[in-house]
Amino acid sequence: MRHRHDHCQIRPVYGKSLGKDLGLSYRTLRSWEQQGQLTRLAERLTEVGQTLTATDVKRVVSVYQANLQAAEEYVLAKIPVPITLL
Repeated sequence: MRHRHDHCQIRPVYGKSLGKDLGLSYRTLRSWEQQGQLTRLAERLTEVGQTLTATDVKRVVSVYQANLQAAEEYVLAKIPVPITLL
């Protein structure tokens, strides 16, 4: 798996989906331990109108990482029947 348990990865995803700058740089988040990253990210999300706890953020990060892993490991299967796309 290429992606480590890095909670900094989700910062730009949240920022873009909310259309708001969370004011947290990758470098700043990396300087804190894991729980600090989760807590600070949850605080910033709350400040921009998203009420999430550090536990909520941790769950979202876990789902995000699982989705990334699944996308990276996906192998297109050959289907033995013809398919017509309309």
